[in-house]
Amino acid sequence: MLRFFKKLFCVLLVAILSSLFFSCEFDHGLGPSKTRISGVVIFDSSSTRPKNVEEVRVAVTAKTLAEILKGEVGLTDIYFGTAVNFGRDTAAYEIALPEGTFPLIGVLWKKRGENWKPTNLIGVYNPNCSRDFSPLAVQLTKERPIASNVNICVFWP
Repeated sequence: MLRFFKKLFCVLLVAILSSLFFSCEFDHGLGPSKTRISGVVIFDSSSTRPKNVEEVRVAVTAKTLAEILKGEVGLTDIYFGTAVNFGRDTAAYEIALPEGTFPLIGVLWKKRGENWKPTNLIGVYNPNCSRDFSPLAVQLTKERPIASNVNICVFWP
């Protein structure tokens, strides 16, 4: 009879502890961003890549191209994606961003041994893949959290 009560006690203890454990809420952190831009970086084969390229990244900002070229934008105003493989003809990218309007999605390159410069822009998102650097804005909203096929043509300096 004592064995029965010991087993019953163990079963009840496990049931109570299990229900306590599964009823707790855990903080899972921020989780992956639901808003993002993705596409392909297309390197122009007719232009020659400089030998001193250390890194290439997709960069997105809520500032305009004119503000960047005037030097009115700092690196804290720019969202950077992960490094892009610039040794190929094309490279896929994806960058998580907050909701908002982004008038400039572009590709920056970094010279070996130097810091990033917003003026080292070698390509912007525009549907014509033209050298005129006429950027096309992208808007991320709750209704449209993902912008895909935001392809960027790169023309080395």
